[in-house]
Amino acid sequence: ELEVMKRFLSMSTSYNPTPTPPLFPSCCSGLSYDSRKTQLFEIFSTVSDPTAIKTPGTPQYKAFNWIISDDKYCVCPSDIGCELVQRYVMAVTYFSTAGEEWTNCGAFPATSACNATLCKQGHFDRWLSNVTSCSWCGANCNSGCITAIDLDSINQAGTIPYELQNLTILETLAFQRGNVAGTIPEQLGTIKTLKDLDLNFNNLTGSIPDSIYSDSSLEQLDLNDNNLVGSISSLIGNLPNLFFVQLGNDSPYGKNDFTGTIPSELSILTRMMYFTANNNSFIGSLPNLSNLGKLLFLDVSNNLITGTIDNTNWAGTASLITVNLSGNKFNGNIPSSFGSLSNLNFAAFDNNLFTGSMPQSVCNIRDTNGGKLENLTADCGGGQPQVQCTFPTCCNYCSD
Repeated sequence: ELEVMKRFLSMSTSYNPTPTPPLFPSCCSGLSYDSRKTQLFEIFSTVSDPTAIKTPGTPQYKAFNWIISDDKYCVCPSDIGCELVQRYVMAVTYFSTAGEEWTNCGAFPATSACNATLCKQGHFDRWLSNVTSCSWCGANCNSGCITAIDLDSINQAGTIPYELQNLTILETLAFQRGNVAGTIPEQLGTIKTLKDLDLNFNNLTGSIPDSIYSDSSLEQLDLNDNNLVGSISSLIGNLPNLFFVQLGNDSPYGKNDFTGTIPSELSILTRMMYFTANNNSFIGSLPNLSNLGKLLFLDVSNNLITGTIDNTNWAGTASLITVNLSGNKFNGNIPSSFGSLSNLNFAAFDNNLFTGSMPQSVCNIRDTNGGKLENLTADCGGGQPQVQCTFPTCCNYCSD
């Protein structure tokens, strides 16, 4: 008994196999059940905290025991390729995001349908089924290695596991419209191939980890409608491929409350096409956007942004279709360069401190004058309007 106690107290990261006969014998040629279990534990201990793997009830514990006891696909310690580690990571992801409660393509047919039309990326098998993890609903692979996890509106919850950093060629990570909580793992910043991080309409808290700004491949950062706080780092300028950013809130869903200024480094992201930061608490002035010739959609409405907007030559944003500046503290005149935007369809300047007159060049591009501008709003109502704008031939909505 003393020797048994000594071995127990000296146990570090090695996994002690159960002494009871296994119900699921080893499926790896020449390897016993206990040896397979021990060796896989050592491998997965480089992916997860060994203590988490050994703690009943954790996603890591559930994933490990599923692979050892229930998974008929049978990964072996000597396997070459991505499936060995990524199968464990995918199982951890399943259990971390409350996969047992998913409404589509969860492991158990009795509680989760598997509707192929809800599976993105072109694969439709249930999670934890006995096929390669590349074939699970919402997954995609290149040469057997996971490049995408894309889950939308299937009641995903729980938290995002840091083990995803081990999917080293992951390009798309999307958990949309669910109840995922916790923080964004800083380890996601180590995935240098990540292009699309889409976590909108969840319950995420905390701030955007600085490590995310080192993902130089990042093209889309979609975090709207969560419970996120903090500021946008000036490190965003390190993301030259970024073209889509959503940080705002669509009432009544989101509760993001970003603060600080919109960094001036936004002006060097020349691929930017879509930027929304509406319904937050941003302050300071709007950066010069003259170089964003591909910008289609800009919404910074309902913040605390101040200053003039004539630092931008709006003629440089020639692709702009929507600009929403309403509900801030902008002042000065509305620049006439907006009138050069032949594709402009929506322009909102109301509920600000603008003064002067709506430039005639802007009125000239109204749809009533043969242009494309269908909605033009300003503070042109009341007995003493701040902005002179003829209603309805120029402005079609006048706020008091």
